[in-house]
Amino acid sequence: MATPKIIADFETQLNAAISIGDTSFTMSSATDDDGIALPDGLYYFTLDNGSTNKQYMAGTLSGTTVSSAVNVSRQGVESSGSTKAHRVGATVIMTDFMTYKKYMDEISLVSAPDASVSTKGVVETATLAQVRARTALGETGAALAITPDVAVDLPTADQKAALVGSGNAPDGTNTFVTTDDLSDPTFKPPQVVTFTSSGTWTKDAGLKYVVVEVQAGGGAGKGINTSSDAGCDGGGAGGYTRSLILAASLGVTETVTVGAFGVGVAGSNGGSGGDTTFGSHSTASGGVGASTSNSGYSRYGGAGGAASGGDVNTKGESGQGGSSEVRGGRGGHSHFGNGGEGATGNTSGGDADGYGAGGGGGADTATSNVSGGDGTAGVVIVTEYYV
Repeated sequence: MATPKIIADFETQLNAAISIGDTSFTMSSATDDDGIALPDGLYYFTLDNGSTNKQYMAGTLSGTTVSSAVNVSRQGVESSGSTKAHRVGATVIMTDFMTYKKYMDEISLVSAPDASVSTKGVVETATLAQVRARTALGETGAALAITPDVAVDLPTADQKAALVGSGNAPDGTNTFVTTDDLSDPTFKPPQVVTFTSSGTWTKDAGLKYVVVEVQAGGGAGKGINTSSDAGCDGGGAGGYTRSLILAASLGVTETVTVGAFGVGVAGSNGGSGGDTTFGSHSTASGGVGASTSNSGYSRYGGAGGAASGGDVNTKGESGQGGSSEVRGGRGGHSHFGNGGEGATGNTSGGDADGYGAGGGGGADTATSNVSGGDGTAGVVIVTEYYV
């Protein structure tokens, strides 16, 4: 709705008579006392002021002609056309009572315009769903405004401070982690403790839980001493187990036993890998060394070790059997390592790598004395969580 215009002390006369029902009229002049022409637009007028024929009218001025003329009651109610007849020369002056009324109506909530980036006006409160959907306009068509109760996806003052490196350590209300947090003595990131030999694990203050990985040692491949063409079996890999253990379930210390690797022996069976344990919580059995009973063209070599006590318990891979094509069997793969390669010709089996894998079997084509490959020792990896 356009705001009406006001020109101070403007007064003129009708240039032509007005009949009842007329929706336009012409003024004799549209120039103020300073000689400036009235700009086109909406105006409110009083006709025949000071007489019993007095009437308030409004209309759109262009030049000296007022079109879309309406009658205006003293209460501001508009109705189309004049309700009275007025003679040529009747007085026409500006009135401002309706201008004030129009202005007040425009700034009231009912009639106020919707706000935009360049216009002040009415906005609508956004819902949480609208905030998350990045909706611009609400159901009424007005722009949406965010209130604190739906600003849950926005960072708090503490969180914003943390993002620029000056916040407090994480807690229930400030969940952001910054470099400041890492240097804060109250914050401790996850710690990884690796045992490649037997020892003792100690629980530190503030520990919440640990993830423990236990890998047993791998068995060795079989050696051979014969004049017959033969490929020997590979050793089995050690078992593997993984556990999540709450701090309350752990002792102040826990004994860690790391299984040794099986040793390949010239002209003889391979040694088995040792068992690996973390306290009484989890156990992994060592891979079996390849032996006489399962060498010489067998389908499988030494058996893989078992595991128990963890959330995940995985048996180690068995070693491969030797072949009649004078090729030793490969050692079994473990969770952390690869089995040793089987030998060809008059050579010993390959050693395993990583943790807990089995050694490869030897091979022989003439009188010789070759050994199986060594397995690899086990490992215990403890990842400690403090937050």
